[in-house]
Amino acid sequence: MDFSVDDKNRPLSAKGKLQAYDVGTHLKDNDIKIDFVACSDATRTKMTLEKLVEAGATIGKTSYYETLYNAPASNVLSVIEKNSDNINSILIVGHNPTMHQITANLSTAGDKELIMKVMYGYSPATLSTIQGESWEELLKNGGELVGLHLSD
Repeated sequence: MDFSVDDKNRPLSAKGKLQAYDVGTHLKDNDIKIDFVACSDATRTKMTLEKLVEAGATIGKTSYYETLYNAPASNVLSVIEKNSDNINSILIVGHNPTMHQITANLSTAGDKELIMKVMYGYSPATLSTIQGESWEELLKNGGELVGLHLSD
């Protein structure tokens, strides 16, 4: 790790690049299409998104947010709420521990084994798929955790 670079500008590690490519391959192989991506403006999250696309993931409109770097969960929820009109899927490319907290709090139903995996940890390059009746319902009451892809 290069400590001469501040955290926000730190590049994605070699392992992180492999993990991001794996997630992109998972999205492609499972025909998961992303309508909108909200990505932290940190260097490593931008690089993560590049690897997803390189692996063949279908990505729609992308916006970068300073407010997603070292963000409280409320910032992530606000970004989802502001961008949920006329789209079916949102991918948040953010940072732990916030992404773990969001997944744990929004996963109010679903496969108990998957939910327990989330509760016990959330490594980098984890892809969680949470479905709800509507964006409003999902943000208010949570939804069903229907997928969890852990990249090693």
